[in-house]
Amino acid sequence: MGGRRAVALALVATVGLGALLRAYLAGSGWLPTDFRHLRHAHTHLGWYGALFPLAFRAWRADGRWVPGRRLSAAYWVAVGVSIGGFLRAGYGPEAIAGSTAVLGVWLAVAWRNRGALAERSWFAAVPVLLLLAACSVGPVAAFVRRDPPLSARWVRTFLSL
Repeated sequence: MGGRRAVALALVATVGLGALLRAYLAGSGWLPTDFRHLRHAHTHLGWYGALFPLAFRAWRADGRWVPGRRLSAAYWVAVGVSIGGFLRAGYGPEAIAGSTAVLGVWLAVAWRNRGALAERSWFAAVPVLLLLAACSVGPVAAFVRRDPPLSARWVRTFLSL
């Protein structure tokens, strides 16, 4: 899933965005865009561009199904679209479309690895947890404007799963 260079670039960009955010919080007073947009780009890039591709590499080494070249290419395009969208406008149409495509790849991985449910291995819970995490996206969106604290709790549920 993704080349080493793509993962390394995503990791460096994630760290760079984090450093920029920390410098701002320390009093630098300058950001190229809205703080919330940068924070969302930072966290999503960390998950999409670094953590999940590294997990895919570990899963491949364990003999699990992971996306091939074409689906990986689509995944990285979706990552780029979502991160660009977050940087430009926060949770706007581009970020939502890219994130939805990323989630689609995650669900494809869960589906293709559903046979792991019958195993006694660390991986057995992954397909179910990915599906449950996907189910928590709807409540996040439904409550983000009406009840932000409840939406935030659903975000924590998503991240925990």
